[in-house]
Amino acid sequence: RNSPDWYGGMIVEAFVHGSAMLRGLFGNPISVSAQTSSRTKHIPSIDTMTAQVRWPEELHGTISLTYASTAHCFEIEVIGSEGRMSLRRKEGGPGYSLEVETCCSSNNNNNNNKIYKHDIPFGGADTEMMSFLERVQYANDPNNNNRNTPVEALADMQMMEACLDSGKQNGVQVFLDPQATQLAVYSDNQAAAKTEKSKGSEYGGVESETILL
Repeated sequence: RNSPDWYGGMIVEAFVHGSAMLRGLFGNPISVSAQTSSRTKHIPSIDTMTAQVRWPEELHGTISLTYASTAHCFEIEVIGSEGRMSLRRKEGGPGYSLEVETCCSSNNNNNNNKIYKHDIPFGGADTEMMSFLERVQYANDPNNNNRNTPVEALADMQMMEACLDSGKQNGVQVFLDPQATQLAVYSDNQAAAKTEKSKGSEYGGVESETILL
């Protein structure tokens, strides 16, 4: 990311987590259209992006991010016909504030709406690492959450790279293919299996087709 010739800069390293969060909430996007720019000299390559994202069932969203600012702000807001949800990073300390408002009437009278507020502590890298190790340890458990598979990681990157590709082409609409990530992992696994077979043949003719997912 220190090379201006490497398109993506901080967005490649940082927004991939935002991509994972959005996919976890709304699923795989259908298409993206993004604008990118460089706003500060101390960050090579691009550091700012806005994007329009389309998901299935006519769900639309907007992404706005920058790493050129000296202020820190993180928030996500979801608005629908039955209410809204907002999650914001606390300013006075670690953690997040969650607010959910449910609509109790259809006559646009907000007086009857119910609002729930909840503080969420900041888990940090330790919690994230323990969650990852747990998923690896119980990878073959049918009840295991499949968010930590190579396919999911590639899908997170696919969304991020689609935004960068669109920004590089001045906002052209880029369509995503979830099957492409699965085919990529399958292809890599086939190559890995062949490699393990050849290694086994070199050491006593014992073949191994173990594939880690």
